[in-house]
Amino acid sequence: MTINLKSSKAKAGIFVFVVVSNFLLAFLQFGSCGFLGELNLHPSWRGECFERLSCFIGDHGKKCFKKWKSKESLEKEADFPNLKMQAEQGTIDAQNRVGDLYFTGRLGNLDGTGIERNTAEAAKWYRKAAEQGNPRAQYMLGRFYSDGRSLPSNLQQAKMWFRKAAEQGYAKAQFCLGAIYDRDGDDIERGEAKAWLRKAAKQGNHDAQHVLGNPQKFEHETPQVGAEAYFYWSEAYFWRFVSCGNSGWCLKEATNDARKILTADQLARVEKRAKDWISSHPVDSHPSDDGYVIY
Repeated sequence: MTINLKSSKAKAGIFVFVVVSNFLLAFLQFGSCGFLGELNLHPSWRGECFERLSCFIGDHGKKCFKKWKSKESLEKEADFPNLKMQAEQGTIDAQNRVGDLYFTGRLGNLDGTGIERNTAEAAKWYRKAAEQGNPRAQYMLGRFYSDGRSLPSNLQQAKMWFRKAAEQGYAKAQFCLGAIYDRDGDDIERGEAKAWLRKAAKQGNHDAQHVLGNPQKFEHETPQVGAEAYFYWSEAYFWRFVSCGNSGWCLKEATNDARKILTADQLARVEKRAKDWISSHPVDSHPSDDGYVIY
């Protein structure tokens, strides 16, 4: 049986299929625009949602994916003047959020309008929050001074801001301070590096756990024999197992490496400690989702 695609019935069927499929695509992609009781949507989002549906049905979705912003961006852009006013009045959370928006440029549009990425503005607002003692803003300033991209590189300023946040228990700052002390610190700071990494690791910071779990990272201080050697290697493999989590291949690799150093009994004790620790401690409270790396 053959189908004549040029017949009027076939053309009508194809037209109906395209319209329905694009409507379903729009429905799945952008929700029901309030039809299903989502009346709490921001007004600017509801209006744009209807336009998106029209765009998908009429334009077959060819340009719609590039044309529109997310619901989150629309709501943030609509609220940005109010947010900035709160920041200017000294509200720490608002200062942090304004800094985030300028740092990420998430409110910028493809056509060049909106709130574009501006790291100088971001640094200004983070500084206002940091000077009020906010540890996250202090951490961000430390990053800016450390990487030298958002502010002129200044190692001492980076250390100062990381330390201020680290002393308040901010895990990412504790990791960064330990890492920067180990990499660029003086003798006293290098002596403190591992302690700061441990503080971050105990809060669940995966980066710190990973560094502490690398037996070669602190090779210069590795004891070779006796109880000190066992303590060093057992701690390294403890954090190695913790950082592996439930990754089978990682655990297998860690176990094979540990067998070269530890006896079967020692290895079993380390593995038990790691499992007990994982079950009773938090995962990373400030996960490294920003791609920021010091080592």
